[in-house]
Amino acid sequence: MIQKKDKSQKVLFYFTIYTYLFFLFKVSYELLIDTIYSEVYIALFILLTTITLPLVYLIARKNFNLFEPIYSYIYFFTLAFVYTTFYVLEDTGSLFKSLNFDISDSTTPTVIYLISFSIICFYIGYMFSNILHKDKKFHYFNEVDIENFKSYIGIVSVLYLITILFRFYGYSNGFLGSTASETGIKPPNIPMISAFYFLSNNWYVFFTYFAVISFSSNKYFKIFMVVLALEFLFTMISGNRRFAITIILSYLASYWYIHRMFPWKKMLLPSVLILFVFLPISTVYGYFLANNIGVSVSFFDTVGYLYDSVFFLIESPNGKSIFDYVLFPIVQSFNLLWNTCVAYTQFYLNEIQIGAVGVKSFLGQLLPTILNPEKHTYSRQFLQMYGDYAYVVPREHSTLSINFLSEMIISYGVYGMFIGMFIIGFLMNFFYKIFNTKTTPPLFRIYFISNIVFFSYGLSGNWIGGDLILTYRLLIYFVILYAFYKILLIKNPEYKGGK
Repeated sequence: MIQKKDKSQKVLFYFTIYTYLFFLFKVSYELLIDTIYSEVYIALFILLTTITLPLVYLIARKNFNLFEPIYSYIYFFTLAFVYTTFYVLEDTGSLFKSLNFDISDSTTPTVIYLISFSIICFYIGYMFSNILHKDKKFHYFNEVDIENFKSYIGIVSVLYLITILFRFYGYSNGFLGSTASETGIKPPNIPMISAFYFLSNNWYVFFTYFAVISFSSNKYFKIFMVVLALEFLFTMISGNRRFAITIILSYLASYWYIHRMFPWKKMLLPSVLILFVFLPISTVYGYFLANNIGVSVSFFDTVGYLYDSVFFLIESPNGKSIFDYVLFPIVQSFNLLWNTCVAYTQFYLNEIQIGAVGVKSFLGQLLPTILNPEKHTYSRQFLQMYGDYAYVVPREHSTLSINFLSEMIISYGVYGMFIGMFIIGFLMNFFYKIFNTKTTPPLFRIYFISNIVFFSYGLSGNWIGGDLILTYRLLIYFVILYAFYKILLIKNPEYKGGK
């Protein structure tokens, strides 16, 4: 592949510095006018300083790799706990009204300081892992790698087609999608249906595979564009905006691994479309779904809601859609400070600890559903329990998720935050190192890129019932498949690459 000098390192370095200086000015101004949130602003500045200083060092390294997962993790962490919180401080009246969270509470600065120490523990874990695995050298894709990937096109296409048919069937019949748990619609009695669920839940692996081979020829690029269109359609239908992040990061990581550069110009138009078309429409569409909780939503209902969403935005006052349907959903979806504050005030201060629920849930969900049909019930009770404490008025079915720091607090207390973040930092660098060497099997390279969201910002999720369980369960299955492949290769040396 043609290698060109990339400016990503310089862009990221100066973006980090200028953003830090901007918020330094912002905090200084707020302290001068002496607002009621002065202590919160000081705590946020300390948190931002704790995040930024090690990050600048990491960016400035000679072996810089834009898609080393620590970068996307740290920037998401900063967005979730610092940037969006500044917006919350500016507009406290319209956010989180239904939750037991008040940013002016005296415990908020304490929680932010605990988060600051947690991120230090994260960096220590990451650096420690880096020292242990310094012999692992990152390997970019070359033509030989791409040709090896293409040899799996047959089996991958068949499996991906199955996920497409199953998802269309599921969304059109109401047992898949964001409202499925509320409608009470049971999935059909299909033999081995858990296998279809498993394949469909890991759609991003197939997407990444087609993204990687799309750079080899125009034919594969056209195939990938079809796959891309389908996944954005499913993202819209499902009502899960975060799937869009998975799509974008997986594609960009694939591009980087091959071209060793970031497509700044090519991403300009898609970025505008996502921010000012996809995000507003998906947000309004989500409101329509929320207003129909408990009602079966067919595929044709979905099309109708999307149609109504477009016209709703067209008729909205100028300027309102930018803040209410772009900025607001980002803040609402990605701010995690409230989540951690709820865990601290409602659980830790009341001396409520649930123990190693995440570990038990993970071990239980390693088994296929056919062997452990009640595995989701176990985790669901604790997610509901968290919602009961978080909501001002408890709801029959909580839709709140728990972030990693919150899980550590309600499971082990504040010391769990520090130990947990050290482990997360260690594991993040460990997987980055072992899955990106020259000798890493193609299956695991695709696995890593497709799961780069979960190995980076996704690590802010929980182990009780979140997507992280799917990620590591898939890894274990991949290890088993690879072991069988190696046994087959030993017995049949002529067998290679599925040929």
